[in-house]
Amino acid sequence: MKEEKNKHVYCSVMRDVKRKSVHSRKRKQRNFCLAMRGIQTTSLMCTL
Repeated sequence: MKEEKNKHVYCSVMRDVKRKSVHSRKRKQRNFCLAMRGIQTTSLMCTL
């Protein structure tokens, strides 16, 4: 159940990143890095 929630968060974040990358290609990499950091933080919180 926790993994399903993580997957949902990941998918929604990735969708958001893709939407933003359409506007700015330069910001794409930065958004992706921020998304990854957010996912790692979420994973840590879920495992705790």
